[in-house]
Amino acid sequence: MTRGTGRGVRLLAAAMMLGVLGGCSVPARTAVPDSDVTASSVLAALQADDQNAFVSLFAPDADRERVALLWQNFSQIEVKTITDQDGDGWQIGWWVPGEDGLATHLVAPRWQCDVRDCLLEDIVQWSGSPAPIWLVEAVTIHRAGPVTLIGGGDLDGWASIAERSADFVVKSQASQLIRPGESLVIEVPADPSSFAQVMDATVFDFAGTGAITWIADSGGSAPNEEAAPVRIVINPETAETASTVARYLLLVHEQTHAATINWLGYPAAGQLWVSEGLAEAVMLQASPESQQRSKTMLADACEFFGPPPSDSDFADTVRADVAYAWSAAAVTELLADPDATAVISRLWTESGSQPDVGSSQVWCS
Repeated sequence: MTRGTGRGVRLLAAAMMLGVLGGCSVPARTAVPDSDVTASSVLAALQADDQNAFVSLFAPDADRERVALLWQNFSQIEVKTITDQDGDGWQIGWWVPGEDGLATHLVAPRWQCDVRDCLLEDIVQWSGSPAPIWLVEAVTIHRAGPVTLIGGGDLDGWASIAERSADFVVKSQASQLIRPGESLVIEVPADPSSFAQVMDATVFDFAGTGAITWIADSGGSAPNEEAAPVRIVINPETAETASTVARYLLLVHEQTHAATINWLGYPAAGQLWVSEGLAEAVMLQASPESQQRSKTMLADACEFFGPPPSDSDFADTVRADVAYAWSAAAVTELLADPDATAVISRLWTESGSQPDVGSSQVWCS
């Protein structure tokens, strides 16, 4: 009886061992992406102009056309930094050749991992952050005097207009406030979808807006000792069908923004009227017809007068036109002050500061 019990225990133990070795094997664990090392490898390949090294960082079944497009786009720009964001994505610091400053964008690597390692599948837009234009479409670069255009849109159609408008802005009556960089970059997306990704917005957010001027800094944890450049982004939904004259006036307005925001920064809260008024005033100098329409609009809207327009007025479909017209008239008067640069700079940077334009009531006559 004792012997039989022992044999039974041994048989049970053997059966349990067979179960472990047979049907209950532990699945292999996949590798974890080393985002920081891959970021460094991508940067090294780009800076060495080594296409083979760049391609080798992507998985064998990654979309070859997509990888080729990224390489082609990267080969036209200068990438200075790629900084890992705690494994969540990368901050890429880059500029267009000849541009002042370093643009920064957040992007998200997509991975393919097996038991041995992880390779890139793609590099895509970081959710909730503007995408660099080279990430969303095939781009080319066109230099036109003090302006450089980049994108997949109609660069040739914009180039000569951009060059002429840049020349007008620096010679305008506001020239004492105009301080353009060596080369202003204008991004020209090919279509509304690309524009939406570049601005991280829908076309409805910028309905009726021909272009956006902004400081190209999307954030991230890497220190950036170089100031981010000011850029203009054309909205193809609105501007691509505009006439040559309309494009010219649009760029006069936006290039005035670019040549002032680059040293004054964004206007203080409540002072958007100063920035928009200056850009509109310069644009009106370029168009007697637009200037007359602006004066007529003010004469028909005398009830508007009082404090300067609020920041929100410029996004209000009812009040925006009068807000622009009032601001342009006020800034035009301020430009006649012998100390115009100091006066307008103070109004631009000091929240709540008011203009001394007591004679503005004559605009209603």
